[in-house]
Amino acid sequence: GRLGYGEMRIKSGSQTHVYYIDGGFVQVADNVVAVLTNRALPAGKLDSAAAEAQLQAASQRPANTPELFEIRDRQVAQARAQIRTARRARL
Repeated sequence: GRLGYGEMRIKSGSQTHVYYIDGGFVQVADNVVAVLTNRALPAGKLDSAAAEAQLQAASQRPANTPELFEIRDRQVAQARAQIRTARRARL
């Protein structure tokens, strides 16, 4: 399956580890889950202020071609997912 930007939780016994992932793919076969992503950060290491700044900058980028529109949307989605994951990790 294809993964978007957001939170990934890994349960190991009674512990739950939370990560921000930057898209990718997941495969489940023979009770084994494999996640392929370019970026996985522990949720506690996300910088909310930096993600807010990234969201502001991306929202203000001009998008006058389909390629620039796609880049802007991707950056906005990444920033929003980082903010959401960071907030949930601090609860």
